[in-house]
Amino acid sequence: MIKSLRQKQKFDHLYKKPEQQSETLKTVIHNFSNTNISQDAINILQKGFNFAITPKRIPIENIITNVEVALTTVEQPTADEIRLDIANILKKARPPAQNTLLTRREIDPTTR
Repeated sequence: MIKSLRQKQKFDHLYKKPEQQSETLKTVIHNFSNTNISQDAINILQKGFNFAITPKRIPIENIITNVEVALTTVEQPTADEIRLDIANILKKARPPAQNTLLTRREIDPTTR
């Protein structure tokens, strides 16, 4: 009986945490411009500085360039193996799922 009561208290405590966390995400957004900000843009801004919109495509050219620069100090056979591995990974790679439904124009109406 005591064990089940304690387990119920633990469950109730853990179950209430997501509600409390969602309340802490509500931060104040100051609009110092003359334009109105849509509710969707406010929701994005409330996610904070660590939030980044997922890219629409994988920057393959940048990855290849950075790998080639890094491979200049590696022996040729090892570098070839790494290039082959990177090529296989990039062939299979798919862009991540979009974490927002907004377009850039909806976030910043000043961009044309």
